[in-house]
Amino acid sequence: MDVDACERAREAPPAEAETLAWTLDMADFGCEAAADDAGARAAARPAGPRQPTDYMPDERCLSGEALEAHVAEARAWFKSIGAPRLWVAPLVGYSDASFRQLARECGANIAHTQMLDSGGWVCSPSYRALHDLESDEGPLIVQLGGSRAAQLAGAAEMLAALPSVAGVELNLGCPQRCARQAGFGAFLAEDVDNLRECVHAMRRAVDAGSARRPPADATACLLYTS
Repeated sequence: MDVDACERAREAPPAEAETLAWTLDMADFGCEAAADDAGARAAARPAGPRQPTDYMPDERCLSGEALEAHVAEARAWFKSIGAPRLWVAPLVGYSDASFRQLARECGANIAHTQMLDSGGWVCSPSYRALHDLESDEGPLIVQLGGSRAAQLAGAAEMLAALPSVAGVELNLGCPQRCARQAGFGAFLAEDVDNLRECVHAMRRAVDAGSARRPPADATACLLYTS
C-alpha cells in the first residue's frame, strides 16, 4: 500500500479523503485501472453526505403490483430455506466444501460458494468435479461470474436443478484486472444492455432448472445479483 497516500487521506478534507480511501481500497487488490475509474467517479459526486434521493430507483424499476409480487416471491423464497440469519459470504480461494461444512458446524445457516466461472461450469466436467456441489448439504448460494448470457444461463440451469442449491447469484462486484479484461464482475454492470440480457437469460434458466427438482423438494431457487 502507498503509505504517503494513506497519510494524504488522513489529512485531506472529507470529500477528498473519501476519493483517496476508495482508490486505495481498490488498489490494494492490484486493480489500478479500476481504482482510477472509482476515484474519478467518487470525485465527480457532490461534496457532503449522500441524500436519500441518491438511492431512489428510476422509472425503469419495478413499482406497484409488480414490485409487491417481486417482494412476495423473495419473502417466500427466504422462508422456504429456513429464514437463515447467519450467512457465510463468498471468499475466493476459501469457500470450498470443507470450509462451508466447518462454517455450518460453527452455526452458519447458509453458505456461498466462491465465484465460479460460468463457462468452466458448462464446458468442463473436471471443473465441476473440482467444485463438487452435489454432495453439499445446503442450503447453498452459488455465485457465478461471466459476461456471456448463453454460458451464464447454461450454468444457472444446471445449478438450479441441484437440491442443495437455494440460489444462483450473479457477481457484479469483482474489481480485479481479469474482470475488467473479460467484462464480468463490476465491469459487466457498465454494459447495461448485456447485463439485462444475462439476467433475463439466467432467470429463465433458473426457473427451468428448478422445475427439474424432485416433487418433494419444496426449496425454491432464486436468482439475484450482488
